Amino acid sequence: MSEILRWDPSEDTEPWSGKVGEINAMLPMGHLAIEDQRRFLPKIVDLVLEGAANRDWYGKMRKGVHSLKNYIDLKHSVPNGARVVLVQCLYTTVTEECDHLDQYLIKVFAQVASILLKRKESLLQLVLPWRPLYDLMQRLFFGKSRTSQTPLCRNLAYYLVSLAKEARRYFHDGCNEEILAALRPFFCPQDMSILKAQGFLGLFLRRQMGGFRGGGQEALAFVREAMAYWTWIVSYSDWDLHWVVLLSSLCRHTYIELGHEWEPMIPSIFGHVLHIIDLPV
Repeated sequence: MSEILRWDPSEDTEPWSGKVGEINAMLPMGHLAIEDQRRFLPKIVDLVLEGAANRDWYGKMRKGVHSLKNYIDLKHSVPNGARVVLVQCLYTTVTEECDHLDQYLIKVFAQVASILLKRKESLLQLVLPWRPLYDLMQRLFFGKSRTSQTPLCRNLAYYLVSLAKEARRYFHDGCNEEILAALRPFFCPQDMSILKAQGFLGLFLRRQMGGFRGGGQEALAFVREAMAYWTWIVSYSDWDLHWVVLLSSLCRHTYIELGHEWEPMIPSIFGHVLHIIDLPV
């Protein structure tokens, strides 16, 4: 890692207790749980960051990440400041140091990073690049056929997909333009690559308005483009389902301001839904 990450617990303004701490406070000796958090978490974070900085992935970092997972499994809270540095460390290690890691470590690091990103109450002060994760998944799951493929570690795909789903909220503003530029060449109805492109599009496209530099109007322009793609393949449930999920997410973030522009597309969407549930159109 080119950047050395640090976390100072004294500078983290978020309270340690959180909702779990409120419950602990009502239990006999519950205050000891909060004291354990203050005592153990800084040591765990230092171990993870030190292992990453020294490229000791199989020693200190592996031990630190396993300790962190156990800490989280015990329902202890992780302050936002610690989440930011841990996610940056794990995400960078998974996407940039993957050539030096075995698939088991990639799976474990991706799993813990996705857990840390799942918090919905507030967004972290964090920006993540989308391209390294895309390149990693492209290489692991869609490598060249002439290259011998080693068997994938069990659940590796699941945790990388989970990481992408949680991380896309933190992709930089305007990232959707880059994602679409990378995936549009694969939308060829005469080739199976169109299904791969649709899967990556639904996985990486940032739904929030910041993902489109042009705001809601640019998002609606993509919706019209997606509606055109949708008609290319019929009678394939996975194809229809992926478009429904993607368009429903975009609708949730744009309908309040631009609902009148969605209305002309409702008959077409309704027709696709009838196809999905196998009713005559």
